[in-house]
Amino acid sequence: MVLGANAAWAESEFERYMREQRSAFQGYLEERDRAFSDFLKTQWEEMRVYHGLVRDTQPKPVVMPKLPEPAPQPLPAPQPAPEPIAEPELKPIVLPEPPPPPPLAPVAPVPSGGERLKLAFLGHDLDLAYDPKLARRFEGRPADGAIADHWAALSGADYKPLLSQLEGLRGPLALNDWAYVQLVRGVSAQLHPRNANSRTLLEWFLLAKSGFASRVGYLESGRIHLFLPSRQKLYDTPYLTFDGKRYYVIRAAGERGSLGQVYSYNGKYPGAERRLDMALARALKSRGDYQERDLGFRFKGRDYAIKARYDRHTTEFLDSYPQMDLEWYFRSDVGGAGAGLLEQLRPLVEGRPEPEAVNLLLRFVQTAFDYRTDDEQFGYENYLFAEETLRFPYSDCEDRAVIFAWLVRELLHLEVVGLNYPGHVAAAVRFSQRQSGDSLEHRGERYTVADPTYINADFGMTMPQYAQARPEVISLR
Repeated sequence: MVLGANAAWAESEFERYMREQRSAFQGYLEERDRAFSDFLKTQWEEMRVYHGLVRDTQPKPVVMPKLPEPAPQPLPAPQPAPEPIAEPELKPIVLPEPPPPPPLAPVAPVPSGGERLKLAFLGHDLDLAYDPKLARRFEGRPADGAIADHWAALSGADYKPLLSQLEGLRGPLALNDWAYVQLVRGVSAQLHPRNANSRTLLEWFLLAKSGFASRVGYLESGRIHLFLPSRQKLYDTPYLTFDGKRYYVIRAAGERGSLGQVYSYNGKYPGAERRLDMALARALKSRGDYQERDLGFRFKGRDYAIKARYDRHTTEFLDSYPQMDLEWYFRSDVGGAGAGLLEQLRPLVEGRPEPEAVNLLLRFVQTAFDYRTDDEQFGYENYLFAEETLRFPYSDCEDRAVIFAWLVRELLHLEVVGLNYPGHVAAAVRFSQRQSGDSLEHRGERYTVADPTYINADFGMTMPQYAQARPEVISLR
């Protein structure tokens, strides 16, 4: 009996201790929010806005040079003819079934007095529970005190269950930081479909509570904007600087132009230090809405038909990306939609010597896609991820270099680098044995030029107008 009583006493003591700890921690959080709200009432000032970094000002060629399709050359009579390569039998194209959607976290219980919201994200129908206090509208024009009061009101809501659900989707959907930001923005848009300032302030609040160094600023027009720092440089995106770091404006896809005068605060929410990591190291797990596209090319006198597939949900998400340095497009993972393309090209390169297999992939990228510059297709510079190249009707040099490099790595397991010339992008391949033609050394290894935009050109051939240029080498490892 004494042992049981001691155990009960110990349990009650432990529970009391835990309640005290939770109460102290909650008090700390409340004090932190009060202090931040007080700070917001006094610390706003006019900030200098930078109009955005510019990548490559050199114009791209509007028309790509084209070599005549090479004719097979007979070997000299004294030499024995090599064993012919058995061409694969062309079978009806049947793309593999797309993978099933990943299981999502169980539906969370509704907080006391809470509600549910429905959200379509990456093709998934999400069912999220939230405290209605988070749907508080921001009325009137922004001012330091008004924004501070709005933060204080949001911090009084029971926001933790919603944050827990959002964080719980990171793993099942393979969300990187940019995808998480878009998820938060989707939630905010559901709660504030017609009030842009209320929407932006909720995004700011949820991202700060998620640990991101988010901040807001308002314009003289009354519009409030969200700003976030990034580990990667973002181009053509206005930004502010705080503590030597760039804070980029986060806007809807396709929203462009300068901001004008911005008023913000030179401080941060305690504990919110995280910068965006924009890298797409693994493919997102969308529900999958696969669209198909017919592609054709000719190699060594034979015509090939390819049926490419892309995922609408993934490519629409990728369209929200701000522009980055080229290396992040080369290094990005390609979603499950790319498996169908690999499965059709794999039998075409298997059994061929490396040089011939590389030339086949070159010819596919050179001639299966129609060329137009970004200015012609989009009206502005817009680098594409590999899966986006399968979606859009046209592509230019950097898009082709990215998808070519992906194909070579996946199908031939050869190392590739990007070559960034002024106004042009190509690639170079490290063959198992040294090949003839134009090449360069990188990190002690020899890479042979392979230009996916120089139509009908084999590896080792540099586009004539760049023959004397020295490209920047973009390493993919």
